[in-house]
Amino acid sequence: MLKTISVGFLLSALLAAGVQPAVAKTTPQQKCAGAKQKAAGKNIAAELGCYSKAAGKGISVDTACLGKATGAFGAAFTKAGTACVGDQAAVQSQIDGCVNQLLGATPITTGLEKCGAAKIKAAGAKAAAKLTCTSKSAGSGKPLDQACIGKAETKFSTAIGKADAKGQCPGTSAGLESVVDNVCFNPVADALPPVAPGCGNGIIEAGETCDDGNTVDGDSCPHNCVIQSCTPTASTRTFTVSFSGGTNVAAVQVLLDYPEGQISVPGSGNDSNVTGSISNTPPGALLVSNDLDYALIQSVTSLSALTPGPIFRVTFQDCQGATAPTPADFTCTVTQASDTSFTDITGVTCSVSAP
Repeated sequence: MLKTISVGFLLSALLAAGVQPAVAKTTPQQKCAGAKQKAAGKNIAAELGCYSKAAGKGISVDTACLGKATGAFGAAFTKAGTACVGDQAAVQSQIDGCVNQLLGATPITTGLEKCGAAKIKAAGAKAAAKLTCTSKSAGSGKPLDQACIGKAETKFSTAIGKADAKGQCPGTSAGLESVVDNVCFNPVADALPPVAPGCGNGIIEAGETCDDGNTVDGDSCPHNCVIQSCTPTASTRTFTVSFSGGTNVAAVQVLLDYPEGQISVPGSGNDSNVTGSISNTPPGALLVSNDLDYALIQSVTSLSALTPGPIFRVTFQDCQGATAPTPADFTCTVTQASDTSFTDITGVTCSVSAP
């Protein structure tokens, strides 16, 4: 007699026997990106450390100190390898822009040099700490540790408070945080992604409005990673969805990809704009809708067989300044269908017509 062994029991037995379950290994690209992100953070901290020392002593920055910082970054960047994307010169330019903006946000005031120097150093430490957090995530393939980010934020706030205790010098905590996050941290991390660039890598890049890590429709982001914007108007128009094929079809799920830059579905995730009160939809049929802002997932379920032909209509709002769409602008796909015995069936298709 064949017995069923639970996954939990099997896992416990393996662990008890000293057998470790297989763990997904990180890719060379992930390790490369992690190393380069960490190196970039160290460079920011090192360069600002040079300026901090100079500010505290009231002297010009030591160019040899700066050269050492950029040299160390170049060496680390090269050592990380070429498995990941990222141009060294471009990243160095971003780092230089970050350093310059932070220096501009913390002008040194006579008599308050130590305060200014402390803030410059704290800003560099925060950028380095946050990039170390992302480097660990990138290098391991694990989600970003928010506790790591929180620790960096707390240390920064504490350091700024201590600096101001020395004399309230220029450079607010909020202002410096904005520069660190928007000029230093985010751009550098984005320039050194742990995955190849392009739609489907889970990172929203130039030209994309979303990216959920795949290139398929029917989820939160379309296959091309772009959801066209729309300003809805009071003007509406209706389109009808029909199905054909199959035998004794009692349930149909349709993915209706509509031209979102031309029309939109009122509301979100509801069926108030979808009607099934047409001859082919039996009384009592259940209609369930889910609007994805670029496509509509629509299910029609009945206790009796549906008659091939029109099964539901959708009322859309026109987008301001857009050309009126035609049925050819839609893509209709039957993603699932079943018969009156609740058995999945194939060969069912759908189409769109107006109205």
